Amino acid sequence: MPMALILTVVGLLRVGLLYFDWHYNVWLVTNKGVLTVRAENLWHRNSSRVEHEMIAGVIYEIEGFVGSFLNYGILTLEKAGNATEILKMKNVHKPREAELNIVKHQKACMKEKLSAENNLLKDLLQKVNFTPISTAEASKFASIPHLDFR
Repeated sequence: MPMALILTVVGLLRVGLLYFDWHYNVWLVTNKGVLTVRAENLWHRNSSRVEHEMIAGVIYEIEGFVGSFLNYGILTLEKAGNATEILKMKNVHKPREAELNIVKHQKACMKEKLSAENNLLKDLLQKVNFTPISTAEASKFASIPHLDFR
């Protein structure tokens, strides 16, 4: 009888720790990047932020019968510039949808950034006064001797 009680308590603790690990480890996908919050234990949490420009790739894996049947898997985020630096999250429900969501936000962020840079470039070019030069004036520049460093 006491052995059954001990096994029950140990089993409940294990289930509680699995729930804690699942519930307090999250990825928040925003329009600027992905914020990861990870709880190592009850008293230690850390977080990191990866901006969409710094994401090199998003990979999802679904392994085994149980993972395929329940649609659970592993989601991996690779940072640009450092191929060894990756963020992994296990037991992700619908990992393909999560991957598509991250990629969708990444594309929207990059499109917004390129649009802002394009508008800035247009404004700069409008402020510069370009005057066309004639072919005769352009030929003056062509007659300037070039330096040869061979």
